[in-house]
Amino acid sequence: MAKVKSKPSKELIGLVKEYGSDILSTDNTVLFCKACGKTINHEKNSKSQFLTELCMAFIDARIPLWILGNKSLRGFLEKYTKQHIPSESSLRKNYIDNNFNNVMDGIRRKVAYNKIWVSVDETIDPVGRFVANVVIGTLEADQASKEYLLTSEVLEKSNSSTVAQLFTSVLAVVWPEGMRYENVLLFLLMQHPHGLHRIAEHIRCLYPDVDRLISNVKKLFLKAPSRVQLFKAMAPEIPLPPQPYL
Repeated sequence: MAKVKSKPSKELIGLVKEYGSDILSTDNTVLFCKACGKTINHEKNSKSQFLTELCMAFIDARIPLWILGNKSLRGFLEKYTKQHIPSESSLRKNYIDNNFNNVMDGIRRKVAYNKIWVSVDETIDPVGRFVANVVIGTLEADQASKEYLLTSEVLEKSNSSTVAQLFTSVLAVVWPEGMRYENVLLFLLMQHPHGLHRIAEHIRCLYPDVDRLISNVKKLFLKAPSRVQLFKAMAPEIPLPPQPYL
Protein backbone atom coordinates (compact mmCIF):
# COMPACT_ATOMS: atom_id res chain seq x y z
CA MET A 1 0.00 0.00 0.00
CA ALA A 2 1.37 3.39 -0.98
CA LYS A 3 2.33 5.77 1.81
CA VAL A 4 -0.20 8.53 2.31
CA LYS A 5 1.37 11.98 2.41
CA SER A 6 0.57 14.08 5.43
CA LYS A 7 -1.60 17.15 4.98
CA PRO A 8 0.55 20.27 4.50
CA SER A 9 0.80 22.44 7.58
CA LYS A 10 -0.58 25.91 6.86
CA GLU A 11 1.68 27.39 9.51
CA LEU A 12 4.84 25.85 8.03
CA ILE A 13 3.90 26.86 4.50
CA GLY A 14 3.14 30.37 5.73
CA LEU A 15 6.60 30.64 7.30
CA VAL A 16 8.28 29.48 4.10
CA LYS A 17 6.34 32.09 2.10
CA GLU A 18 7.11 34.82 4.63
CA TYR A 19 10.87 34.30 4.84
CA GLY A 20 11.42 32.91 1.33
CA SER A 21 11.95 29.43 -0.09
CA ASP A 22 15.64 30.22 -0.55
CA ILE A 23 16.00 30.37 3.25
CA LEU A 24 13.43 27.89 4.58
CA SER A 25 11.88 24.64 3.40
CA THR A 26 9.43 22.15 4.87
CA ASP A 27 8.34 18.54 4.42
CA ASN A 28 4.97 19.33 6.05
CA THR A 29 6.17 18.18 9.48
CA VAL A 30 9.34 20.14 10.27
CA LEU A 31 10.87 23.45 9.23
CA PHE A 32 14.38 23.35 7.78
CA CYS A 33 16.83 26.27 7.52
CA LYS A 34 18.89 26.00 4.32
CA ALA A 35 21.41 28.61 5.46
CA CYS A 36 22.47 26.84 8.66
CA GLY A 37 21.45 23.31 7.70
CA LYS A 38 19.34 22.77 10.82
CA THR A 39 15.72 22.15 11.68
CA ILE A 40 13.82 24.96 13.39
CA ASN A 41 11.30 24.71 16.19
CA HIS A 42 8.48 26.68 14.57
CA GLU A 43 6.27 26.42 17.65
CA LYS A 44 8.51 28.61 19.73
CA ASN A 45 6.39 31.36 21.33
CA SER A 46 9.02 33.57 22.97
CA LYS A 47 9.68 36.99 21.45
CA SER A 48 13.09 37.86 20.08
CA GLN A 49 14.75 40.47 22.27
CA PHE A 50 16.71 41.74 19.27
CA LEU A 51 13.57 42.32 17.19
CA THR A 52 11.76 43.86 20.16
CA GLU A 53 14.55 46.40 20.65
CA LEU A 54 14.89 46.94 16.89
CA CYS A 55 11.21 47.93 16.65
CA MET A 56 11.50 50.20 19.68
CA ALA A 57 14.61 51.90 18.27
CA PHE A 58 12.89 52.58 14.94
CA ILE A 59 9.79 53.92 16.69
CA ASP A 60 11.80 56.16 19.05
CA ALA A 61 13.80 57.52 16.11
CA ARG A 62 10.58 58.04 14.09
CA ILE A 63 11.84 55.75 11.34
CA PRO A 64 8.97 53.92 9.57
CA LEU A 65 9.28 50.14 9.61
CA TRP A 66 8.81 49.90 5.84
CA ILE A 67 12.38 51.21 5.56
CA LEU A 68 13.49 47.70 6.55
CA GLY A 69 12.27 46.57 3.14
CA ASN A 70 15.31 48.29 1.62
CA LYS A 71 17.65 45.52 0.44
CA SER A 72 20.83 47.40 1.29
CA LEU A 73 19.72 48.19 4.84
CA ARG A 74 18.34 44.69 5.40
CA GLY A 75 21.56 43.11 4.10
CA PHE A 76 23.70 45.38 6.29
CA LEU A 77 21.74 44.55 9.45
CA GLU A 78 21.69 40.82 8.77
CA LYS A 79 25.42 40.80 7.96
CA TYR A 80 26.62 42.51 11.12
CA THR A 81 23.98 41.38 13.62
CA LYS A 82 23.79 37.77 12.38
CA GLN A 83 20.02 38.07 12.82
CA HIS A 84 17.26 37.51 10.29
CA ILE A 85 15.15 40.65 9.73
CA PRO A 86 11.46 39.76 9.18
CA SER A 87 9.15 41.72 6.93
CA GLU A 88 7.40 44.89 8.08
CA SER A 89 4.06 43.08 8.38
CA SER A 90 5.57 40.40 10.63
CA LEU A 91 7.12 43.00 12.93
CA ARG A 92 3.83 44.89 13.17
CA LYS A 93 1.91 41.70 13.86
CA ASN A 94 4.26 40.21 16.46
CA TYR A 95 6.11 43.09 18.14
CA ILE A 96 4.37 46.47 17.85
CA ASP A 97 1.59 45.61 20.31
CA ASN A 98 4.13 44.18 22.74
CA ASN A 99 6.22 47.37 22.58
CA PHE A 100 3.11 49.50 23.08
CA ASN A 101 2.14 47.51 26.18
CA ASN A 102 5.68 47.82 27.56
CA VAL A 103 5.63 51.60 27.10
CA MET A 104 2.20 51.90 28.74
CA ASP A 105 3.35 49.76 31.68
CA GLY A 106 6.35 52.06 32.07
CA ILE A 107 4.10 55.14 32.13
CA ARG A 108 1.82 53.52 34.72
CA ARG A 109 4.82 52.75 36.95
CA LYS A 110 6.12 56.32 36.68
CA VAL A 111 2.72 57.85 37.35
CA ALA A 112 1.65 55.31 40.00
CA TYR A 113 0.25 57.22 42.99
CA ASN A 114 1.75 60.60 42.03
CA LYS A 115 -0.34 63.71 41.56
CA ILE A 116 -0.75 64.52 37.88
CA TRP A 117 -1.93 67.18 35.44
CA VAL A 118 -3.93 66.46 32.29
CA SER A 119 -4.03 68.58 29.13
CA VAL A 120 -6.50 68.10 26.26
CA ASP A 121 -5.56 70.03 23.13
CA GLU A 122 -8.30 70.19 20.50
CA THR A 123 -7.57 71.00 16.88
CA ILE A 124 -8.93 70.45 13.36
CA ASP A 125 -6.82 68.51 10.87
CA PRO A 126 -6.50 69.41 7.15
CA VAL A 127 -9.52 67.24 6.22
CA GLY A 128 -11.79 68.84 8.82
CA ARG A 129 -11.77 66.15 11.53
CA PHE A 130 -11.81 67.07 15.22
CA VAL A 131 -8.62 65.70 16.81
CA ALA A 132 -7.86 65.75 20.54
CA ASN A 133 -4.34 65.17 21.88
CA VAL A 134 -4.13 64.11 25.53
CA VAL A 135 -0.92 64.82 27.45
CA ILE A 136 -0.34 64.00 31.12
CA GLY A 137 2.50 64.77 33.49
CA THR A 138 3.47 64.19 37.10
CA LEU A 139 3.52 66.97 39.69
CA GLU A 140 6.61 66.60 41.84
CA ALA A 141 8.22 69.12 44.18
CA ASP A 142 11.87 68.14 43.69
CA GLN A 143 12.10 67.77 39.90
CA ALA A 144 10.63 68.98 36.64
CA SER A 145 7.47 67.40 35.33
CA LYS A 146 7.76 64.58 32.79
CA GLU A 147 5.16 64.72 30.01
CA TYR A 148 3.61 61.77 28.20
CA LEU A 149 1.44 61.90 25.08
CA LEU A 150 -1.12 59.20 25.85
CA THR A 151 -3.38 59.34 22.82
CA SER A 152 -4.53 61.27 19.77
CA GLU A 153 -8.23 60.63 19.20
CA VAL A 154 -10.53 61.65 16.36
CA LEU A 155 -13.77 62.96 17.90
CA GLU A 156 -17.17 62.84 16.25
CA LYS A 157 -17.87 66.31 17.67
CA SER A 158 -15.89 68.78 19.71
CA ASN A 159 -17.98 69.52 22.78
CA SER A 160 -18.01 69.01 26.54
CA SER A 161 -19.48 65.49 26.31
CA THR A 162 -16.86 64.07 23.95
CA VAL A 163 -14.01 65.70 25.88
CA ALA A 164 -15.37 64.34 29.19
CA GLN A 165 -15.59 60.83 27.72
CA LEU A 166 -12.04 61.11 26.42
CA PHE A 167 -10.81 62.33 29.81
CA THR A 168 -12.44 59.37 31.58
CA SER A 169 -11.13 56.80 29.09
CA VAL A 170 -7.57 58.13 29.42
CA LEU A 171 -7.65 57.87 33.21
CA ALA A 172 -8.93 54.30 32.86
CA VAL A 173 -5.83 53.49 30.81
CA VAL A 174 -3.49 55.11 33.34
CA TRP A 175 -5.18 53.50 36.35
CA PRO A 176 -6.86 50.29 35.09
CA GLU A 177 -7.28 48.99 38.63
CA GLY A 178 -9.47 51.95 39.60
CA MET A 179 -9.89 55.68 39.01
CA ARG A 180 -7.95 58.10 41.20
CA TYR A 181 -9.68 61.37 40.45
CA GLU A 182 -8.25 62.91 43.62
CA ASN A 183 -4.75 62.62 42.09
CA VAL A 184 -5.66 64.90 39.16
CA LEU A 185 -4.79 68.34 40.50
CA LEU A 186 -4.81 70.27 37.22
CA PHE A 187 -6.93 69.87 34.08
CA LEU A 188 -5.98 72.14 31.18
CA LEU A 189 -8.38 72.40 28.25
CA MET A 190 -7.22 74.35 25.22
CA GLN A 191 -9.93 76.67 23.90
CA HIS A 192 -8.32 78.05 20.77
CA PRO A 193 -11.63 78.90 19.03
CA HIS A 194 -12.78 80.95 22.01
CA GLY A 195 -9.46 82.80 22.19
CA LEU A 196 -9.47 83.54 18.46
CA HIS A 197 -13.05 84.78 18.72
CA ARG A 198 -12.13 87.26 21.46
CA ILE A 199 -9.19 88.53 19.40
CA ALA A 200 -11.39 88.87 16.32
CA GLU A 201 -13.96 90.87 18.31
CA HIS A 202 -11.25 93.30 19.38
CA ILE A 203 -9.96 93.66 15.79
CA ARG A 204 -13.51 94.38 14.56
CA CYS A 205 -13.71 97.30 16.99
CA LEU A 206 -10.42 98.71 15.67
CA TYR A 207 -11.43 98.50 11.98
CA PRO A 208 -15.19 99.22 11.71
CA ASP A 209 -15.08 99.98 7.95
CA VAL A 210 -13.46 96.63 7.17
CA ASP A 211 -15.96 94.93 9.48
CA ARG A 212 -18.90 96.42 7.54
CA LEU A 213 -17.29 95.42 4.22
CA ILE A 214 -16.89 91.79 5.33
CA SER A 215 -20.42 91.76 6.72
CA ASN A 216 -21.89 92.98 3.42
CA VAL A 217 -19.90 90.39 1.43
CA LYS A 218 -21.19 87.60 3.69
CA LYS A 219 -24.77 88.78 3.15
CA LEU A 220 -24.36 88.23 -0.59
CA PHE A 221 -23.74 84.52 -0.06
CA LEU A 222 -25.91 83.86 2.98
CA LYS A 223 -28.71 81.43 2.03
CA ALA A 224 -28.00 81.99 -1.67
CA PRO A 225 -26.62 78.77 -3.24
CA SER A 226 -26.93 80.17 -6.76
CA ARG A 227 -24.64 83.10 -5.88
CA VAL A 228 -22.14 80.72 -4.31
CA GLN A 229 -22.04 78.56 -7.44
CA LEU A 230 -21.68 81.63 -9.67
CA PHE A 231 -18.82 82.95 -7.53
CA LYS A 232 -17.02 79.59 -7.67
CA ALA A 233 -17.42 79.47 -11.44
CA MET A 234 -16.13 83.02 -11.98
CA ALA A 235 -13.35 83.00 -9.37
CA PRO A 236 -12.38 79.40 -8.53
CA GLU A 237 -9.04 80.46 -7.03
CA ILE A 238 -10.63 82.72 -4.38
CA PRO A 239 -11.97 80.96 -1.25
CA LEU A 240 -15.37 81.80 0.20
CA PRO A 241 -15.62 83.81 3.43
CA PRO A 242 -15.02 81.54 6.46
CA GLN A 243 -18.03 80.10 8.26
CA PRO A 244 -18.53 80.85 11.99
CA TYR A 245 -17.12 78.19 14.36
CA LEU A 246 -19.94 76.44 16.25
